[in-house]
Amino acid sequence: MDYCFHGIRTRGGKMITADTKIIDLAHPEEVGLQGRENRDAEGRPFPHIVGSGYLPQRSGCAVDTYTASYMRWESREDVITWIRSFDHPRALRPVFLDTETTGTRSFSEVIEVCVLDERGQMLYRSFVNPTTEIEPIATCVHGLTHRHVMHAPRYSEIHRELMRHLDNCVVVAYNAAFEMRLLKQSAQRYDMEFPRLHTACLMNAYAKYRPAFVQQADGRSRRKVYRLDEALTNERLGLSIGHRAEQDANCIHKLFHSLRTHTV
Repeated sequence: MDYCFHGIRTRGGKMITADTKIIDLAHPEEVGLQGRENRDAEGRPFPHIVGSGYLPQRSGCAVDTYTASYMRWESREDVITWIRSFDHPRALRPVFLDTETTGTRSFSEVIEVCVLDERGQMLYRSFVNPTTEIEPIATCVHGLTHRHVMHAPRYSEIHRELMRHLDNCVVVAYNAAFEMRLLKQSAQRYDMEFPRLHTACLMNAYAKYRPAFVQQADGRSRRKVYRLDEALTNERLGLSIGHRAEQDANCIHKLFHSLRTHTV
C-alpha cells in the first residue's frame, strides 16, 4: 500500500498528502546465527542468510517486537551489499507484498492483498471483507468500497494460506512497517497468531540507494524519502502505480530487480 490521505493530519499533527508515503521508521530485530562461511560475499551477516552470524539490533520500534528481522541500511553501499546477498546459496528468497486497507488507524484492516515471487509470478491475491468500515478517505485513494469486498472471505479465512507464502522468505514491501502492522491488526481481530517474518522496506532502502536531502521550513534538511512513483520514474521503468495490490506489488518487484541488475 503506497498512500497517505490528502489534506488530513495525523494524530501527531503532521500533514500528509495523497502523494506521500506514511513513514513508519523501524529497524531489524532478532535472529542470532553463526558461521562466516554463510555470510554474503563481502563478509557481512544478514538475517536472511542462514548461519551468517547476524546479531539482533533493537530500536524500540513496535515492528521489532513482532518481526523476525526488519532490515535497515546506513548507506548506498549497504543497500548494494544487501541486494547482492540474495545471490548467496543459503539466502532466503524475496517475495513482494502490497495491500490496500480500510484506513491507517490502529483498528484498520486489510481489504486487498497480493504476493509475488522472485520472478514476479503471482503467489497469492485476494480481496478481504473487513469487520470495520472502509473510510471514505481511503476509497478516494484506492477506489475500493464495501461493494468490492462484501462477498470476499474474512481475513481469518485467508490468514494461514497467506502466511504460508510469506513465512521463511524475505517480505519486501514499500513501507513495510505499515504493511506488517495492518496484517498483524487484521490477524488480531480474530485472535490469530501473527508469525515473526523477515521483512525489508524498499522505501527506506531506496532512500539510501539514491541519497538526497530536502530543505524543511525551519531551515534544516532531512533525507528525502521517495514515493514509489518517484522511484519508478528515477529508474526509468515506465510503470505507474495504481494504488491496487497487484499493480503496486508488481511495481515493487520491478524496482527491486532494477536495482539488483544495476548492482551486478
